[in-house]
Amino acid sequence: MRPTLRTIRDRLGRGSLGTIQRHLGALRPRREAAPQSLPEVPESVLKALGHWAQEAVRVRLAEMQAQLEEQSRAVETLCVDNESVTAVSHDAEEQIGELAKQLDSARRDAEVLSTARDTLQHRLGEAERRERALSDELVRAHVRAERADGVELEVARLTGPSRNASERRPSPRRQARQLMSVLNSCQNASRSVSSAKC
Repeated sequence: MRPTLRTIRDRLGRGSLGTIQRHLGALRPRREAAPQSLPEVPESVLKALGHWAQEAVRVRLAEMQAQLEEQSRAVETLCVDNESVTAVSHDAEEQIGELAKQLDSARRDAEVLSTARDTLQHRLGEAERRERALSDELVRAHVRAERADGVELEVARLTGPSRNASERRPSPRRQARQLMSVLNSCQNASRSVSSAKC
């Protein structure tokens, strides 16, 4: 684009159009002068430049080839690592699944054990109630036995000795001992239930 007198004056901010025209006229012949031709480059320099350019290209290609091979090895390593990670991940998923099954089984076992514990506690309570009832019965039997012994002694004193000892009924003391034996059996059973509970 060729500058006009007005654009030059607007850019300068002052000056007359005639003065600007005179200076512009002085500049034009210089600009329109033909450029000088460059000297020819000798053939040896061109050959040397060609050899240098070829060597630079060969070196750069070798560097790029080495980088490409290194990147290919890195990609292969990443692929192998990825396969290893995938295998480890798969194994971990299987182990997690197996552990989840074992956890479910352990929970079911815990529920069964909890139910068994509740049942044993119930049986223990029943055994303790029976033991208390038998203990009360034993105390009453002792009292009855003592009374019966007193009565039997009084009857024997009044009637004289019995002719046939085999006709006697078991004495209240013997009955009390039998009840005591039953009570001991119940206490042993209660203890075994308590130890099973623990």
